[in-house]
Amino acid sequence: MTRRSFSVSKLEKVKVQLEQDLHLTAKWCLQNKLLINPSKTKYLNVCMGQMLHDMSFSFLGEIIKPVSTATIRIWKSL
Repeated sequence: MTRRSFSVSKLEKVKVQLEQDLHLTAKWCLQNKLLINPSKTKYLNVCMGQMLHDMSFSFLGEIIKPVSTATIRIWKSL
């Protein structure tokens, strides 16, 4: 999970940085023989105070859009 903190005035710079982070994540996964399904990839925008614009990101040829809720799943081995 990537966590970033920024002001609204730096929104475009943050978008570029997040796309670079996604690229590095994809590169790491490829090197470790893991696959990412970008069509199932979403992001949750958590902010305090004023609302941010809905941003979308490009990732492996897909557009990643925000969601309003998230579920955390924890698997335990038997």
